[in-house]
Amino acid sequence: MVVGIEGIITKKEPTFIIVKCTSGLSYGIFISLFCSAKIQTQEKHEFFITQIIKEDSNKFYGFLDKDEQKMFEMLLKVNGVGANTAMAVC
Repeated sequence: MVVGIEGIITKKEPTFIIVKCTSGLSYGIFISLFCSAKIQTQEKHEFFITQIIKEDSNKFYGFLDKDEQKMFEMLLKVNGVGANTAMAVC
């Protein structure tokens, strides 16, 4: 299980980034609009990761602070709330 990723942001979209780590690996991470407003490409950041593995996908959701991650994980426990809705609220 991945719990954190640190590296340089090489690509940024409103709710998705690619982070290149010093190991040479790059990771795609879904982020909130709140997080997106605080970061820029070519900056180094550390993200707290919530990994969601499903039958047909393996996705990383990244957060700059632990409180935002906790809120996301609490929202996921609400019946009918999925990752996309939880990220929109965060």
